[in-house]
Amino acid sequence: MRTHALLPVYVALFVWGALWLRDERIRALVPLRTPVERQEG
Repeated sequence: MRTHALLPVYVALFVWGALWLRDERIRALVPLRTPVERQEG
């Protein structure tokens, strides 16, 4: 019963994850890590 109730959540997470991996704009919208600043020199 619980898995049937959570199936839409699992599908939504899968779809958002696929979009996050594919689209740079979504990665900018939802950054999972902070950008690393490079030091010159």
